[in-house]
Amino acid sequence: MLFKGRLGLKQYIPLKRSRFGIKSYLLCESKSGYVWSLIIYTGKGTLFDEKYKHMCSSSQVVMTLLEPLLNKGHCLTTDNFYSSPELADILIQSLTDMYGTLKPRRKDVPKELLSKRIDKGQMIAYQRGKVSVMKWMDKKAVCLISTIHNPEMIQVQSHKMR
Repeated sequence: MLFKGRLGLKQYIPLKRSRFGIKSYLLCESKSGYVWSLIIYTGKGTLFDEKYKHMCSSSQVVMTLLEPLLNKGHCLTTDNFYSSPELADILIQSLTDMYGTLKPRRKDVPKELLSKRIDKGQMIAYQRGKVSVMKWMDKKAVCLISTIHNPEMIQVQSHKMR
């Protein structure tokens, strides 16, 4: 959030259009955009639920925001900052599914996902239990983690104008 005043917890992010502001984590409902939960980042003193202290910070954020919605069968969509196999395993135990983009250098991601070269249109996938990790090549490599999708390719007819 853009903020121009004086504040100790103001963040500087040079790549954003509004470079100075207040960093916050939001859990939103996908259809309406309704904000379900919010945590304002205050640096190392940011308060997360004590139950999740043993997890990495990105997983702590997700689990703290999602706490009232666990064990209700919801599906969470995340971006690559929050996605990890550790988080996927914990959410499965809480009857919550997830999918999202993934950084291939994350802990517990198969090393072959990072090292294998694939051509455009090809895909490689690994599955452990309900967690699938996939990588496919479009214009550049895309990695995905999911607990609801299976690792198979389906041919779709293109609707491009020639």
